[in-house]
Amino acid sequence: MPRTLLKSLVLGAICLQLLACTTSSPQTTNITTPIHTSGWETALPGEQGSAIITFSLPQYATAEIHLLKGKSERTNPPIARISLTNENCTVGHLASLSTFNNSIEKIRYFEKETLWNSTHRLTLSWDNQRHLSVQLNDETIDSSLERKIDRLRLSSSHQPIYIEHIEFITK
Repeated sequence: MPRTLLKSLVLGAICLQLLACTTSSPQTTNITTPIHTSGWETALPGEQGSAIITFSLPQYATAEIHLLKGKSERTNPPIARISLTNENCTVGHLASLSTFNNSIEKIRYFEKETLWNSTHRLTLSWDNQRHLSVQLNDETIDSSLERKIDRLRLSSSHQPIYIEHIEFITK
């Protein structure tokens, strides 16, 4: 009898472990290698999820993060764009979120400049209802998108952007 009980307990533990592996939980993909880049693109891991980008940008550089639907081409305009520019800045980059609806651009600005040569955290969260939340350090801008997104393209001018860490989380 004890031997049968032991087999049942082991079999039960295996079944519980397999059941735990099949439950839906957020999946995380880390890109941990720091990179200096002027252009980088990747597919987003799902219809809803988050991307956490830790970066720094030199004083004279500018950067854009494009959220796209489909392959990146010059003729494929972004659905949303996060811009880091030096327009009228005194200590850092001016950051904004642009969304496009029927070719009309709506721009919203973050209140605080992103300090030059400092580490910043950008969190992008999207869902299958075309909602986008962009958090830059401690400020958040929410927006509705015209279409779903499935790609992220990052580019910088004048000097490369330094990506310390990227983490993708699918829900």
